[in-house]
Amino acid sequence: MFRTNGLAMPTAQIDAVAELSRWIREISALYAKDLKAITQGQYAQSFGEKTQRAQDFTAEVCTTNARVAARLRGAELTPPTEEEIEA
Repeated sequence: MFRTNGLAMPTAQIDAVAELSRWIREISALYAKDLKAITQGQYAQSFGEKTQRAQDFTAEVCTTNARVAARLRGAELTPPTEEEIEA
């Protein structure tokens, strides 16, 4: 490590794919714990006009994580179709 303007700067290379993969696994585990803490009714319930149901938010999280994982594997991604967005 060396210092620039008082900030430590790493001198070793970082494996971005490994770090992002680790981060996704950790965040997914935390999210799974949150889901286990709510009832099925809460999972499907809207808590207000401007809020999403946990069910809808979970679908977005799963889709996003799947797309990030595919990209980390080197897959070329196309933008989601309107049908995929609405699903």
